[in-house]
Amino acid sequence: MPLRLSRPAVVSVLLSGFGLGLSFPPYPFPFLAWVALVPLLCRWDRSPTAAPLLLEAYLAFLLTFAVAFYWPLGHALPSAALASLTPLLALPLVMALPFGASVLVRNRLGRRAGLIALVACWMLVEGGLSRGPLAFPWTLLGHTQAAWLPLIQMADVTGVPGLTLWVWLMNQTVVALLHAPARRRPALVLMLLLALPLAYGHLRRTTLPAPAGYLTVAVVQPALPAVAWADVHDTSRIDTLFTLTERLLTSSSSKPDLIVWPETALPVMPAHDPPRPLREAVTRWAVPLLTGAIVRMPDATYRNSAVLLRPDGSTARYDKQRLVP
Repeated sequence: MPLRLSRPAVVSVLLSGFGLGLSFPPYPFPFLAWVALVPLLCRWDRSPTAAPLLLEAYLAFLLTFAVAFYWPLGHALPSAALASLTPLLALPLVMALPFGASVLVRNRLGRRAGLIALVACWMLVEGGLSRGPLAFPWTLLGHTQAAWLPLIQMADVTGVPGLTLWVWLMNQTVVALLHAPARRRPALVLMLLLALPLAYGHLRRTTLPAPAGYLTVAVVQPALPAVAWADVHDTSRIDTLFTLTERLLTSSSSKPDLIVWPETALPVMPAHDPPRPLREAVTRWAVPLLTGAIVRMPDATYRNSAVLLRPDGSTARYDKQRLVP
């Protein structure tokens, strides 16, 4: 029998999908994540079997991806954009699996065990989304709070998983408050969930040592179309970056402490061998340059790297660890 969505299910999908999507950066609504899962959790309580809820959760997270994680589809190369479509359709299903699996636990062991299983499975899924060749860590629930500095200070103790767990506890407490608005315990838990992280965040921010000094950083960002960055062998953008950097240094009354060029600013270059004209320019400028580069390794593989060139001729490199699938 084909699965059909009832009107309450459609409302749940829309509220959770849009609410969660708008809570991720760059949208300025991190607080929506505190309640975005409430409609799905209410449906979780009412769903007698796993399949309907799995469908609803998948559609909700698919909507979340459409709102917050559509950007891989805007790649300058159509083939790369098309290759991104499959993971963007599959990952919402992976995120929906904890809802379906936890219904099975709930039906067998009770509501409390089901809720514990739901959160535990979600944390396992986020662990998988954080590591491995198909990692997509932008979707971690804790990242919704990235712009709220007072709250995210607790990440120095718990990491992003702690923020994810906090968001889950907020949503579950709101559900408990909706089920029993006259009870004091859910309201008290809700206040503590807000007060304790904020108190710790205030303590951390007020006890941090004052900075020893400041650096002046010059950021050079050419207004090039996206297609100009797609060809990793095209050297024409270096000429633009050189011109803009020379203009910046000659027009400024004082030299910056660091010059920054964009990601993949340099076309394919051998490992440990930045272009000689660039090294000579950095020596002439007497200012270190931090630039992105596509680096060809000795084993013929490639790295998306950040390369630091110093005026004395020395270099350093960091290779990106998590690539967009």
